[in-house]
Amino acid sequence: MTGREFFDEHKENAKKCKLLQKMEEEALESWEDQKVSEFSPGVVLDEELLYQQVVDPTHIAPNGQGLDPMAFDVCRSHGLSTQRVAHTNIDELIASGEDRANNFNLKNPDKKQKKLWGFIPYTVSEIREVLCLDTETRPLYVFDTADEDNIPHAEICQGGLNSSSKAQWVDLRTRLYLMAKRKLISIEQMKAKAED
Repeated sequence: MTGREFFDEHKENAKKCKLLQKMEEEALESWEDQKVSEFSPGVVLDEELLYQQVVDPTHIAPNGQGLDPMAFDVCRSHGLSTQRVAHTNIDELIASGEDRANNFNLKNPDKKQKKLWGFIPYTVSEIREVLCLDTETRPLYVFDTADEDNIPHAEICQGGLNSSSKAQWVDLRTRLYLMAKRKLISIEQMKAKAED
């Protein structure tokens, strides 16, 4: 199976990363060098910058005091959605994040309302350089999962046979949290950046 075939088949699968955790690391690394979407602008390069949208309350601690470590749990299930900065701009990042929150609020008026809080920037290389402490294998992979309506979309997924234990995930989530916490950019800071 190719990466494209996997992502075409499992695009809507909320547990697709669980399937990736049953695969050899070498296969997943080879998929990073393939376009896995028909809408792909190209494979995701190590030097690229990704932005994760941070939504309140989904990614913000219940007391409102910063990032919730649980914000990264999607890496283990359906993939952490990011935007490839090389294929978008700050205004579009903000607009798409606000639109997603507003659409959720309209469809779910009885649920706690969401709002775009900010962003977490990552370089692709820093994600790909993370290693499991006990096996020294890669647990995270970045794929170009572009959609027809969202060309810059990429996902960070946990995968590989050597990274699937709960203890490994707890360690990995803590490291992602610490990495992201120091880079968190509020929506106000992003808007100021857009004006520069």
